[in-house]
Amino acid sequence: GNEHVSAESARVTYFRVTGRPFNSVPPPPLYNRAGRWAVLDEDLTWDFDSGLGGETVAGRVKGLTQVSSRLDGVIEAEAALSYFEWTMEFKNVAPRNREARAQILLPPGGVVSRLTLWVNGEEREAAFAGRSEVRAAYQKVAVEQQRDPVLVTTAGPDRVLMQCFPVPANGGTMKIRIGITAPLVLKHRETGLLKAPVIVERNFNLSSESKHAVWLESDAPLESSRANLKYKNEPDGRHVLQGELNDAELNQPAPLARVPLPHLKTVWAGADDEFVVQSVEKVFPSVPARICVVVDGSQGMAGYFSEIARSIRRLPEGVSFSVIAASNEEIVVLAPLQDGIRAAHEAAAERFDKLIAVGGQDNLPSLLAAWELVSGSGAVVWIHGPQPVQLEKAAAFMQRYERNPVPIYSIQTDLGPNRVVEQFDRQSIVHVIPRLGALEDDLIELFAGWHEEAQLIECARRAMRREFIPSDSMEVDRHVIRLWAREEIMRLIRDRKFKEAVALAAKYQLVTPVSGAVVLETKQQYDEAGLTPVDPESVPVIPEPGILAFIVLMMAIFAIRVASVGKILFGIRFARDRDEGSWQFRQRDND
Repeated sequence: GNEHVSAESARVTYFRVTGRPFNSVPPPPLYNRAGRWAVLDEDLTWDFDSGLGGETVAGRVKGLTQVSSRLDGVIEAEAALSYFEWTMEFKNVAPRNREARAQILLPPGGVVSRLTLWVNGEEREAAFAGRSEVRAAYQKVAVEQQRDPVLVTTAGPDRVLMQCFPVPANGGTMKIRIGITAPLVLKHRETGLLKAPVIVERNFNLSSESKHAVWLESDAPLESSRANLKYKNEPDGRHVLQGELNDAELNQPAPLARVPLPHLKTVWAGADDEFVVQSVEKVFPSVPARICVVVDGSQGMAGYFSEIARSIRRLPEGVSFSVIAASNEEIVVLAPLQDGIRAAHEAAAERFDKLIAVGGQDNLPSLLAAWELVSGSGAVVWIHGPQPVQLEKAAAFMQRYERNPVPIYSIQTDLGPNRVVEQFDRQSIVHVIPRLGALEDDLIELFAGWHEEAQLIECARRAMRREFIPSDSMEVDRHVIRLWAREEIMRLIRDRKFKEAVALAAKYQLVTPVSGAVVLETKQQYDEAGLTPVDPESVPVIPEPGILAFIVLMMAIFAIRVASVGKILFGIRFARDRDEGSWQFRQRDND
């Protein structure tokens, strides 16, 4: 008839019924009574991209595929940090230009510090500026002029949105590179865990042969649970993990690599009058007075209920707690707010046996109820699956959490978008807990930090003058400064000093909640937008493995030549004069 269902309504319905994000699957074919209706299927369904130039990934589009993915990473063990460069290439076989969009989950505490685009076979660097400025430049060039830009902006804590346009029609390609600076996850002082960036939402498909080519190198030994990553110790002392991973292997919760940190020490980086010192410090966590555990009741959570129940038994004793399950119909109270004693934990855990997961559930009402329970000096632990659509208006939710910022510890069971977390892009209310293994272990690790005797370690970064740098500290790469700048920018945002935050992000070339990065095609486009691309000499880079091997080979040849010339010209050797107890030169025999 004449009644139409909007795309948003259809997507909400799909999530409510299946519990899955609508764009986690490719567009379905269109059918009529006689079978597939090819004309509509090819020309109309998903052919018009309603998300073009916008701030959401939206639905998958036909004909657009990621055909190449390459992850190059360098780990600096002494500084407990990493730098990734993710190179992607897209191909479009559709009869019209396409925009590739993806939401990327960064390693915990990570920040995008480089962005490039290949234009006519040449790699071009991005301009870093205020978020509104780079988006306006992108929309003008991409949507209006149909030229070649790429844009990266934040999309919530530890998440960024990448979009590039146009991927040319009829078999055209587009190639980009994203650089990411991130600290290692420190479970204790002796080991650092490396989390890889992963795509949590995309509007393109993956080719059937698509693999991620991975190359990790470090100045310390590396271990990985990925069977397809092979370890080798290079002659020049570098430790390398190299191989190809499919999407499921890359997206595993376990860290991509483990790095022993026996020599973790105080380090510094800088030049001129800009210096940052990083030290390893013990911290005593603040134990919340009340804890409310909110569990998503969506269909995809059913397989995790037993793990969550076992972790509930490990909640800290002596801390009041409550457990509620999110449901579209009503909030299911598994445990009212009560004293945290062992018997109460056991009773709450047993109620998970009766909990039924179905469809896709709205989590906002339960998060509001949790705020009411623990407001003041409590914490919310939110265990959930992807949240691909906004089922309820977030105004009341944001109003309460902003005025009384109860911390939310968000742990997501499976990869996917999270529209709730995206609301807190500029706030430090949501603490995203990285998945490092089994969900039960990750939750127990979180709860273990809320005991009074618990001790954690963290890397503290401080700006200071050159003369105050500890004499026994070690100089490292400028990535330490980038991580300090990210933290300082978030502090400025909390203090509502947005102008200063944007200036600092542009200075250190970082994508933050107030800044973004955009690559345009021509100097004229940059001039019209009032933007300046960064100097290629100032960006972090990873040398190609072939270049590194060539440098090592040339140094070896040079050393051999120097040694040969020394033998010919000087004909001398060192020998120990045992009688006099000193080193002397002796004439080399004419052999």
